[in-house]
Amino acid sequence: MNTLIDVLDTGGALEFRAGARLAGRYHYRDAFKPFFGTLNTPKGHNVALVSPHDHKHHKGLMYALRAKDVNFWEEVTSLPDEVVGRQRHERFDLVMSSNEEAGFRQVLTWEAVDGTRQSFLETRSVRVRETPQGYQWTWETTLAAQRDLTLIMSQWSAVLKDGRKINYHGLGLRFVRAFGGTGNNAIFVDGKKSPSKKAWAPCRSWPPSTAPSIPNGRNGRRRERESVLPRTRNNPTRCSCWKNPSPS
Repeated sequence: MNTLIDVLDTGGALEFRAGARLAGRYHYRDAFKPFFGTLNTPKGHNVALVSPHDHKHHKGLMYALRAKDVNFWEEVTSLPDEVVGRQRHERFDLVMSSNEEAGFRQVLTWEAVDGTRQSFLETRSVRVRETPQGYQWTWETTLAAQRDLTLIMSQWSAVLKDGRKINYHGLGLRFVRAFGGTGNNAIFVDGKKSPSKKAWAPCRSWPPSTAPSIPNGRNGRRRERESVLPRTRNNPTRCSCWKNPSPS
């Protein structure tokens, strides 16, 4: 496909448009963390949910971690001796527009909400293109620790039978509630129907012994590829959910 993607800065948000169709909207000046509040299929159905009543800190597609003394995930404190963190937008080093693949490269400072405890300097790159299966998003991030840090898992992590835990930190997408696998809904992982608990566990598991310590100045890199918002129910990819009739 030769669809050109345009990126428009509306002041606080970047809109990704494939012609007249809105593919996504990235809010980069949130008080706590930038996020995609809109992730549309090519037919215009948004699969992202922002701040549901029971999890206000779940904001569509977002990336956040949790250090021992700064909580960048929950936007409130839930453990003693921790403070709330934020990802502060510094600048866009690059915005690519009017291309078959469009996107941005953003610089962010991770710190406590009062500006102290600077923890990470992040370079975040997000790109999108339209494929025959739908929109394909690529997210890359590089974190440079600004001080000695220890990352921790959530106290809410569920323990699986094999000892692994289902964690809530990292790159996360809060789907609309139709993705819960209830009623007439079904979840497909790599094209195969899967119960919801089985579908999510492999995506969010972390060995229970893992509590990485990150020395000051050490870089970490994470890449998420081929997160495709599918075009039709005949092309389910990664984690896809369908409700009759199909919302592709």
